[in-house]
Amino acid sequence: MSFKLSELQDIAKKNSREYFNGERRMACLFATLYGVNDALANADDVEYILPEVIKASNGILGGLWSSYGPCGIVVAGGMAISMKYGTIDPYEGMTVLETGLKARDFYYWFRDEFDSCDCFDLSHVNDWGDAEIREQYNAERKSFCTDIMGKTARKLVDILTVGNPNVVRDV
Repeated sequence: MSFKLSELQDIAKKNSREYFNGERRMACLFATLYGVNDALANADDVEYILPEVIKASNGILGGLWSSYGPCGIVVAGGMAISMKYGTIDPYEGMTVLETGLKARDFYYWFRDEFDSCDCFDLSHVNDWGDAEIREQYNAERKSFCTDIMGKTARKLVDILTVGNPNVVRDV
């Protein structure tokens, strides 16, 4: 069975945004991973949302919960690339290097596209633990982060499907 890249990208964009803005409202990192996973579920051989991956990412949301670290969406991208191309053997240097180079290229794309990779620069939230600040974010900046998530989910599907025989690249 084959899938069109643009259709998979649309699924990733739509679903990640719904996870982020929906009734149960996932954090940006989780929403991005779940949206990408939904899009690639039938076209790829990788599960991007293993329970261990989600658990391991709890403390790195929202710039390590301080807003002064990396955006959760860019972290999700690095995690997805690592899930697809990485290794569990820390001594497999070439695989680690090749995966790192893919993640670096993604990071540069993200930085160039959105002018920053830092949570605070993008969200304008300086303390995710403060309920009043979170409400202000929801009113003023959440749609901006939603747009970032949609574009990033599309980009990740593009990166993660290179060479996949089940995906027809759009001409």
